[in-house]
Amino acid sequence: MTKNGEYTRNTQTASAKGTGALAINAAACANVTVYQYVTYVGGNASARTATGLSVCPYPGLETFHTYDAKFFAGREEDVALLEAKLDDHDICGVIAASGAGKSSLVRAGLIPALTKRENEAWDVFAFKPGQEPLYGLARSMSGVLARGDNLDAQLNEIRRNVEHFHTTPGRLSEYLEEIIRRRVGSNSGKHHYVLIFIDQWEELYTQENDDDRNILVRELMDVVERGLAKVILTMRIDFMEEMLLLSTDLFRDLRPCIHFVEPMDETGLRSAIKNPAKVAGLSVPDGLVSRLIADF
Repeated sequence: MTKNGEYTRNTQTASAKGTGALAINAAACANVTVYQYVTYVGGNASARTATGLSVCPYPGLETFHTYDAKFFAGREEDVALLEAKLDDHDICGVIAASGAGKSSLVRAGLIPALTKRENEAWDVFAFKPGQEPLYGLARSMSGVLARGDNLDAQLNEIRRNVEHFHTTPGRLSEYLEEIIRRRVGSNSGKHHYVLIFIDQWEELYTQENDDDRNILVRELMDVVERGLAKVILTMRIDFMEEMLLLSTDLFRDLRPCIHFVEPMDETGLRSAIKNPAKVAGLSVPDGLVSRLIADF
């Protein structure tokens, strides 16, 4: 953690960070650690450094991440509402149109907000379902569950954990119980929480194989029922019919805690334009801000 409380990244990579190389990534800040699995794509690393700044405060079409939290602005009310909903419910959904900022709201808004809770400690396991949702879940947790430093051995263990999800109902709860046991005594008296964050849930409804989706839903609902973790997911609004028809039980549990992300109003847009520049030591003329909002 840096002196000013910003997130730092610690990445354990495969043999090289080339195109398609995979990395287990952990971002830590104060009392929250985010575990996720990322893919490096060659030729895309300079997009946010071409300005001459160490980091460009505007990610463009990319998602804001936890380490971008200081640049994330304009969604303060959404963050507060979502945080309150997560307190009151164990499973929540962030639903909006494509490109509305669902992922950024969770990654750069909600998760950093959890760091301000002095008496709590959080492990956040984040992944996108992709073509292998159970593999995504297993590898997001591998930073805690993996034994030893050998990457090949860790990847083999991830595969074994995927098989366990197929053959042993309730296996995710067993993994979380193990993680909670490891955390006992290491949080300085803080209450420990686990948050499982599934980004782009709609990917589960674009695949022909229903088995992995059904197993994932089963395992997530089991940990929620046992009180072992909170679950939050993001999904495009045009996939709500698929969720209702194909994951009815999940939809029923999710319905009391759905947060719809609406388009930004003028105040939010103005904040999203001006505040990141201010943090970077820059300024945006009011006339330009008005022109950008008018063109939005």
